[in-house]
Amino acid sequence: MEKEYKIPSSDGIHMLHCVSWNPVGPSKAVIVLVHGMMEHIGRYEEFASYLCGRGYAVYGYDQLGHGRTARNTAELGFFAEKHGEQIVIKDIHRVVSAVKKRHPKRDVILFGYSMGSFLCRKFYTVYGAEVDGLILCGTGSTPVPVLAAGYLLSKAICLVKGKKYRSSLLHSLVFSSNNRAIPNPETERDWLTKDKEKLAENMEDPFCNFRFTARAYQDFFYIMYNLSRKQGYRKMPTDKPVLLISGGLDPVGHQGEDVAALYDTYRELGMNRVSLILCEEDRHEILNETDRRAVYQQIGKWLEERNQDK
Repeated sequence: MEKEYKIPSSDGIHMLHCVSWNPVGPSKAVIVLVHGMMEHIGRYEEFASYLCGRGYAVYGYDQLGHGRTARNTAELGFFAEKHGEQIVIKDIHRVVSAVKKRHPKRDVILFGYSMGSFLCRKFYTVYGAEVDGLILCGTGSTPVPVLAAGYLLSKAICLVKGKKYRSSLLHSLVFSSNNRAIPNPETERDWLTKDKEKLAENMEDPFCNFRFTARAYQDFFYIMYNLSRKQGYRKMPTDKPVLLISGGLDPVGHQGEDVAALYDTYRELGMNRVSLILCEEDRHEILNETDRRAVYQQIGKWLEERNQDK
C-alpha cells in the first residue's frame, strides 16, 4: 500500500515529500530509495511495488530541488544557498532515522541510484553504522582533475551569474558525452534506456525536464571530489553487505569499468561482503530497461541471500 507523508529537511526550510510502500503483513526488511539527478521518487513505483510484493517495506523521498519537495519550478535543480553538499547527506540521515523509528526491529538497506548512489556513498563514510546494507545502482567515477575543474567552474559561475543560474556549459560538461557510445541515438537521452516508452515518459515528465543550477553542481562536484580522493573511506563498515549493480553499457560507469574498480577498492578496504552485478546489455537506468524485471529479480535475490555470508 502506497502512502505519502512529509518530514522536515535539515535545511530548516523545506518539507521533504516522502512515499512509503508497505507489504501485507510483517516486512522482511526496509529499503530506503535515494533517487538520481533531475528526477523524482514517483519514477520508482514499479520497482518499489515489486519489492513490496516480496515482503519488503520501501521508503523514498524527493530530494531538495526535486519533485514535490520543490515548492515551485524555480527551486528545481537547487539544493541550498550554502552547505548544500552537507544538507543533502543530512537529509538522507533524517529519512533513514525516521524509517528506523517506524521499523525498529527491521534491517534498513540504503539504495542509491545515479546521483543518489554518490550521495549514498558519501553517507556511508559518515553514517554507515546506521544502516544494515547498501545498494549502489548506476554509480561511477570521474578523474580528480575533471572534478576539480568542474567545481571551480561552477563556483565561478555562481559568483558571476548567481547561484541559481542554469549554465548550458555545465550541463554540456556533465551530459554531452553520454550518447557517444549509443548507435544511432534518436534523442539526447538515449543513453538512459533502450525502452522507448520509458524514455518518452522521462522526456514528457515536467519533474525530469529542468537543468541543475550552478550552486547545485558546485555541491555535487564537491561530494564527488571527496569520494574520488577517498575521503572517509576508512570509516566505512567492513562487515555489512554491499551490492554494486549497473548496466554494462552505462556511460556513467564507463561501461562497467568504474564500477568494477570501485568493487576492487571496497575489497581492498576489507569489505568482504561486497558483490558486483553488471547487466551487460543495459544502459544507465537499469530499473527502467527493457529487461527490468530480470534486474529486479537479481536485486531481490541479493536481498534474500545477503545474510547467508555472515
